[in-house]
Amino acid sequence: MNIKEYYSNMSRLYLHQAVLFSIVFIAFVFPCMLKVPIFPVEFAAMSILICIVYYSLRYVYFTWKGQIAPVLYKKNGKVIRKYHPYVLIRSPHSRSLFHIYSADGICQYTILKLRGKKSQGEEFEMRTHLSSTTTMVQVNKNEVCITDNNQPVFLSVQKVSKAEKRCMVGTISYSYKRYNEEKLERDGKSVLSVKRGMMPVRLQQYFPPNSPLLEFDYDLDEKEKGLCICLYFIFSNN
Repeated sequence: MNIKEYYSNMSRLYLHQAVLFSIVFIAFVFPCMLKVPIFPVEFAAMSILICIVYYSLRYVYFTWKGQIAPVLYKKNGKVIRKYHPYVLIRSPHSRSLFHIYSADGICQYTILKLRGKKSQGEEFEMRTHLSSTTTMVQVNKNEVCITDNNQPVFLSVQKVSKAEKRCMVGTISYSYKRYNEEKLERDGKSVLSVKRGMMPVRLQQYFPPNSPLLEFDYDLDEKEKGLCICLYFIFSNN
């Protein structure tokens, strides 16, 4: 999936909502206004009209963004892949939690929630689109199992402070720190950071404004990147 498809899904979602609210207004609320012109009915009508205008504007916005998005990953006939940060975007679908896009507009990772509640234990799935692999993540309070290529890794999340957590993966120590920005460290060295705030101007043109930027602090292979993303997700949501 690429960013153009994301905008297409979002525009379709808002179009459906605008149509649904329009049907409710025309079929139920407007006839009630004509027959019973009282304040509660008029208030409901105004609220629904505001929703219709809002969803319509969002539909127009995402349709426009979808039209200009292809410029990002096809510029002068070449694919842009060297720009380092990844962009985290919340998914419009109920099962998908968020997508991670590279700066060329291609979705590289997707986190999906399969089942469960935080109090009873949850199960997630991370899809790596580049290698077409799947990593399973099972979370039961502070106990976590990450399964990649049928090889389970068990770990326990320890809360050091309100802004810091850590765990051991084999003999390697990982720690998560959340201050001005979020950081994942491996044996005391930063391997992943997530920054919020103003995006670079060239990315604002194509991605939702002020989306979090995920950046690996030095070169990691795909397996290590996948593990770091899983750990970041576990730490930030645990």
